[in-house]
Amino acid sequence: MPNNEIMRDILVAWLKDEITPEQEQILNKWLDDSSENRETFSRLTNDDFLVEELKIFDLFDAEKLQAISNQGPAEIGIGAKSVRRKWLSFAAAAAVLGLICLAFYLTERYDRKAPVIAAKKVSDVQAPIISKAFIKADNGRMILLDTIKANTVFSLNGADVIKNDSGQIIYRSNSGAPTNNTLFNPRGGNIITVVLSDGTKVWLNSESSITYPISFGDTARSVSVKGEAYFEVAKSATKKFIVTTDRGITTEVLGTHFNINSYDDEDNCIVTLIEGRVQVHNSEEKVLLMPAQQATQRSNGRSLLVRHVNVNKVIAWKEGTFNFDEENIYTISRQFQRWYNIDVNIKGDFSGETYSGIISKKLSLLQVMQVLKFAGLNYQISNNQLIITKI
Repeated sequence: MPNNEIMRDILVAWLKDEITPEQEQILNKWLDDSSENRETFSRLTNDDFLVEELKIFDLFDAEKLQAISNQGPAEIGIGAKSVRRKWLSFAAAAAVLGLICLAFYLTERYDRKAPVIAAKKVSDVQAPIISKAFIKADNGRMILLDTIKANTVFSLNGADVIKNDSGQIIYRSNSGAPTNNTLFNPRGGNIITVVLSDGTKVWLNSESSITYPISFGDTARSVSVKGEAYFEVAKSATKKFIVTTDRGITTEVLGTHFNINSYDDEDNCIVTLIEGRVQVHNSEEKVLLMPAQQATQRSNGRSLLVRHVNVNKVIAWKEGTFNFDEENIYTISRQFQRWYNIDVNIKGDFSGETYSGIISKKLSLLQVMQVLKFAGLNYQISNNQLIITKI
């Protein structure tokens, strides 16, 4: 029996009309194996299903989709494809089914009957549009950033701060007293970007905060982070940039790009290097990272584990996607909690179950769960709570 990745690639190749003779032979064998496989193939390759799924995800022009939908019944069979399928194949199959639905559906369950999900109550939670972020100064003053108009300069604790037309927060270089500001991005807030006084750019994920001086002194540049942040550090030959976390991890650089994940409710504190070099240390160990390397400190230990990783997965949150690679449902649900500002209640035994796939963070919670249903998950959304159960 072919593995999940092979079957996913074969089905995507069929949808894109690029299937090879060898792949078609494997597909025919898979279809002959069981009636459930044939039902799965029929459902996931049905033209009307593709059109409806594209409407759900709002990825393509609605009028063009409707025109395609009205072109008549689809031809059925592996060897024949309708004209509208050819348009859908390159526009939809790889982008939607290949990378999202099929990835989830086939990761664990391509040999199961395709589930039919009906939420008990039609409810939804929209993806964040505004940041909800606010800055708190040492003197206790707070500014809710969404109340500040674009292209506005405001003063905070002696610092001149600009909110530009893209919502980015920029600190002008200031020679005043090195007092601190803290930027908070609460649960359910869109990603916020701040440019520190030295030119370092920081992206702050939901349920995260960064504390920094309004101006850096003549020695090191030090900030502290809770949650998750991505840094593009302005280069300096003489002044290190130091990031600390409350979990005992310190990262030191002169100028580079890296990601820190230090949520309190996660098992690990993780530093991932994208570009340049960084030194990561705790009270017991010190390691030097090269690009595409990651240092992990587990919650139950002090040693630092270094490994090579896919950096695109690590920084997917910054690029606007959920990127799951054999993640358990509990890790996935914590990401949903932070992004949608919801509570998640998981019922049933999910031990040993993992899920993989890429989903746009622009989708509402209901749309995301409509993708996850292909992995055999049932769900209910009610009163800002998501309940997940097995089929």
